[in-house]
Amino acid sequence: MRGLAGQALFTMLGAVALALGAGALAAGGISDGVLVGGGVAIVLAIALAFWFWWAVSQPLRDIGLTSAKLAQGDLSVRVRSRRTDEIGALGRAIDRMAEELDERMASERLQGARSRAILDAMVEAVLVIDPDGRIVTANAAMRRLAGDDAIGRTVIEAIRSPELREAVRTARDGAEQRLIFELAGDRDTRSFAATVSPLPDQEGVVAVLHDVTELQRTDAVRRDFVANASHELRTPLTSIRGFAETLADGALDDAAVAPRFIKGIVDNAARMQALVDDLVDLSRAESPDALFEAERVDVGRAARHVVEGLEARAHARKITVTIEGDTPTFASCDAGALDQVLVNLVDNAIKYTPETGRVTVTHRMEKGRALIEVKDDGPGIGAQHLPRIFERFYRVDAGRARRQGGTGLGLAIVKHLVQRMDGEITADSRLGRGTRFLVRLPPA
Repeated sequence: MRGLAGQALFTMLGAVALALGAGALAAGGISDGVLVGGGVAIVLAIALAFWFWWAVSQPLRDIGLTSAKLAQGDLSVRVRSRRTDEIGALGRAIDRMAEELDERMASERLQGARSRAILDAMVEAVLVIDPDGRIVTANAAMRRLAGDDAIGRTVIEAIRSPELREAVRTARDGAEQRLIFELAGDRDTRSFAATVSPLPDQEGVVAVLHDVTELQRTDAVRRDFVANASHELRTPLTSIRGFAETLADGALDDAAVAPRFIKGIVDNAARMQALVDDLVDLSRAESPDALFEAERVDVGRAARHVVEGLEARAHARKITVTIEGDTPTFASCDAGALDQVLVNLVDNAIKYTPETGRVTVTHRMEKGRALIEVKDDGPGIGAQHLPRIFERFYRVDAGRARRQGGTGLGLAIVKHLVQRMDGEITADSRLGRGTRFLVRLPPA
């Protein structure tokens, strides 16, 4: 007989034999055979009892130890019982449960890893706040913003924004919040658009923060551009209309006035044409669809071509323009774009250099890059203006620039053209000591 029932029956039989032997001893009718039988029965009963205890307690102890380890989170342990009785069935049931738990935990870990990867790949900063107001989850963008120690801290400790803290407090009561707030950093102030939503069953709050600093800057640039372009166009248009209306009212027949008014119309039309041309050039330089073909360009030859084209203007103001560069300099760039860059820089240098002054164009290879330097000995640019000279319509001296026919777009065009050719441009200037522009381009 197998199983626990069989083991129990053997034990009971041994106990009966023990009882019979003891009864015989007590009755006093003892023979040698009875004494021997009683002794054997006693030994058999003890052996059977010990065997039953060992056969049952040891596997139960193994099952108990395995269950304890499973409860502690070690899902790798197994009973692995080979018994065919009820204890073996219990061990196999525990093993199946452990395998199912292990599979489910592995699936949960995989799902958790996927969720973390998705959150960390997001541009937006995401954080989850528990009912006690402490951060329990933060993705990579949030950790970059609030620090790696954001977990466990309150919102106001991690992100010092009273507006965000108040939005989190309101969202914990069940109302979704949307807001825009600013954070002052070490270098600049950044703007964030935040959506703060309550989690189900009041389990906390999830907040998503999107950095809108560049969007706001772009929008501000767009508004400024429209305003500046409108202003630049309005001025010559107003002059043209005034001259035309005066001529239409009879001044056309006035030999002393008509030529001056007609010249004013022509000059302002040319000014408008220059502005429109620069706007078109700037749009092309900024457009990602514009094609810039990199080719091997002789920088020295390009500089000589530009200087020859501007020689008459320089000669009229008695300005000397020289080109320096003993060794050939070849750049990988768009020849037309480079020509436009040089025209703008040399023309500006001539425009702002006083009469009898000097403009120098230098080219050379430096640190593996093709370098072009345009230097003048004009009045220079103040330190407060240098960071902004490449902005659209920005003028150091607005009145002088307009008198000289500048649109305020030349350096903005230069900057974008250089960047589109994988180069960089910088300016160095001091008041009274002239200005130097440095253009660095990839080598051919």
